[in-house]
Amino acid sequence: MSPDSRTLRRALTPVNALIVVLAVGTAALFLGPVRPFTSSPTSLLVPWWAVAVGFGLAEIFVVHLPMARSARTFAFREIPSVVALVYLSPNDYLAAALVGSGLALVLFERQRGSKLAFNVAMFGVEAGVAILVYRAVLGTALATDPRGWIAALTAMIATGLLSCVLVTLVIYLAGDGWTSDILREATRSGIIASAANTSLALLSVVLLMVEPAALSLLGVVVAVVFLSYRGYVAFAARYSQLELLYRFVGTVGASVDLDRTIRSVLSEARDVLASSRGELIVLAAEGSPGQHVVLVDDVLTQGAPPGREGASEWWSPAASGTSVLVQRGDDRTRTRLPSGLADAMAVPIGIDGMTAVLIVADRLFTGRSFSEQDLHLFEALAGHASITLQNARLVDIMRKDAATRDHEARHDPLTGLPNRRELHTRFEDVARHGELAMLMLDLDDFKEINDTLGHDAGDHVLREIGRRLQETTTGVVARLGGDEFAILLPGVGDPGDALEQGVSLLDAIRKPVALNDVNLVVGGSIGVALYPAHGETSDVLLTHADVAMYSAKVAGTGIETYTPDPETGRHRRLALAAQMEAAIESGGITLWYQPKLDTTTGELVGVEGLVRWIHPVYGLVSPAEIIPVAERTGLVRRLTDHLLETALRQQAVWRVAGLDVTVAVNITTRDLVDDKLPLMVERLVAESGGRPDRLTLEITESGIMRDLDRSLEILDGLAAIGVKLSIDDFGTGYSSLAYLERLPVSEVKIDRSFVQWLSDPNHNSTVLQSTIQMSHALGLSVVAEGVESQPVWDILATLGADIIQGYHVAYPMPASAVAAWCRPTGSSVPEARTPPRLSRLA
Repeated sequence: MSPDSRTLRRALTPVNALIVVLAVGTAALFLGPVRPFTSSPTSLLVPWWAVAVGFGLAEIFVVHLPMARSARTFAFREIPSVVALVYLSPNDYLAAALVGSGLALVLFERQRGSKLAFNVAMFGVEAGVAILVYRAVLGTALATDPRGWIAALTAMIATGLLSCVLVTLVIYLAGDGWTSDILREATRSGIIASAANTSLALLSVVLLMVEPAALSLLGVVVAVVFLSYRGYVAFAARYSQLELLYRFVGTVGASVDLDRTIRSVLSEARDVLASSRGELIVLAAEGSPGQHVVLVDDVLTQGAPPGREGASEWWSPAASGTSVLVQRGDDRTRTRLPSGLADAMAVPIGIDGMTAVLIVADRLFTGRSFSEQDLHLFEALAGHASITLQNARLVDIMRKDAATRDHEARHDPLTGLPNRRELHTRFEDVARHGELAMLMLDLDDFKEINDTLGHDAGDHVLREIGRRLQETTTGVVARLGGDEFAILLPGVGDPGDALEQGVSLLDAIRKPVALNDVNLVVGGSIGVALYPAHGETSDVLLTHADVAMYSAKVAGTGIETYTPDPETGRHRRLALAAQMEAAIESGGITLWYQPKLDTTTGELVGVEGLVRWIHPVYGLVSPAEIIPVAERTGLVRRLTDHLLETALRQQAVWRVAGLDVTVAVNITTRDLVDDKLPLMVERLVAESGGRPDRLTLEITESGIMRDLDRSLEILDGLAAIGVKLSIDDFGTGYSSLAYLERLPVSEVKIDRSFVQWLSDPNHNSTVLQSTIQMSHALGLSVVAEGVESQPVWDILATLGADIIQGYHVAYPMPASAVAAWCRPTGSSVPEARTPPRLSRLA
């Protein structure tokens, strides 16, 4: 048996150590126990070089039986070995074995390096062991005696066993592995071969002594035996290949994992064809970039994917359905085989309609190359590989599809964030380890983005907000639907920590979102609920966080922590949302009016319509609740249309009764980006029979700045039809007077926060005075709201405010009470009157 494996060509440390041990062992044998022996006394002198020739011929005329990635070698070394035992001295035996075998390995087998060194060192040890065993058994008997035959047979069997052990050991050290079955089978066949070859060798010895001329007849016998060996080996090789093919079918079909199947196919193909390299090439197709997998030394790597046709490659005929065989020595220019490969085969396979090529390259055994028979075997193997790979790919597709479906079932398709179902799962995992905070985030005025800019714009905003939330926190960010997000913060049990992180989230989402040529500023409100203080299940925590979020939206604080309060509970919010549309249709939601007086004369110059909802259960519902509910239910536009129509219809009634006043109505941020608003207002004014300059639309400064350019277009459209525009809560926004000159407004309303401290003698009114003067310089009238005393009225008159409005003048009142409250035009300043009131809400 010989280690015909390419792995021996690598200078591995364990193999080199074994070579050194064998060399030292050879020297120890011949300098120690073998040294006293001399050649046996015979009348025939055989020169050592003639025996060396015999050793060389024995190495040249060998029979290799491939066994997976190694080979079993049948040789006739016993014939020159027995002749050397009988006729040569130990030193001549060693010289003949090393010189004859070594030259044959170098010149004919092309062996070099570690492999050659191992074989030569092993031959030296075998020679020493053979001499010791032979002389020990032979004793004083003659070589031609039966005892001499037994001595020679014993020596050859011993060296044969030694060879099996050493070769198995070196294969193991080289990393190819081994099994007891291989060693057992090699030993069994080695003993049989040694016995037969030794018998021929003893016949040679006898004939040399008795009748040397008869050796020619023995040569015929040896040739017949050699040919018989080759026939047996050919049969055994086919049987071995069938076994390997059977093993291939069973092994590669055992796995349905695609990556493992590819590795298994390439590994088993290399073993069956006794090659060192396996490759799978899948050509690029529509929807698939192609694949190139290479297995060398049990290392699987991904090569560069080939082109769609691979026309310039040596294996390209296989891609067209024709197998390719390139043998050692073939013309490289014709075959186009890369210089790094000695020989190769390529066969076509089909994988689920895609074109693929299976390749093995670099035959392991020196002096041998792939044959036509190997190619036929490879084609049969490829047929099984095609089915196996196709099944594995289908299973892989099914698994990936199942994984994708599972991911989709647990994640939001728009943002890729976990959905409500996945959030519940994450909650269960986190809650087992301690405290946590659940945050509910709702975006402000998101529906108007969808309605005015389109759903694509809304989707872009949601994706961007989701990305910012993920970047701002290490917690779990989930999208619950619409414009609602939930954030689960593990380990956060302190309300202060939760609020701090919530503020960071609000800061992150409030940065402008770039959308084409528009920068959208998206705000939001957050509610916080803590586990386990506010609930022990995710559903309860989400409900309570939602309640807290609604409180934050109503109060305008941005973020609130949950507190049990039935008045702000979820049932109230849900009830208002469910009943709002009916309330609009039935007139349950209407306007109350608050008079506006000339600061100097006290004459009535107009009224402001303030939305009110007299709910049958909750009583008077304020605008702070009505507007957020309308936004969440998508009824903002319906509500605006209803209130404008109500105001204009009431104005017409008053006009018939002799009361001609300007009516002001607040419009929402969403209305400011609605292209249809000017046409709708123009239609309502025309239907009421009124004049557009008697309608004032109040808008907030912050609402304009949400999308300045778009708001300007809408405001210009309203101004074009004659409607007056007023900026409400002026001075509280971040732009102040910076953009006032660009807006087509005729009036500003000073926020009550600037007015309420005027009665304090220590209060400095410089800012208020400067604002009034600046407004007048721009040609704008100034309305001061929140006037609750006569001294404040007097101060405002001194500072130059044009119109006042507040509880000192009158509380908001139903339309039916306005006519009774008013006095004829030109009368003295009316006293502050308070009709039967249900609330002091402004």
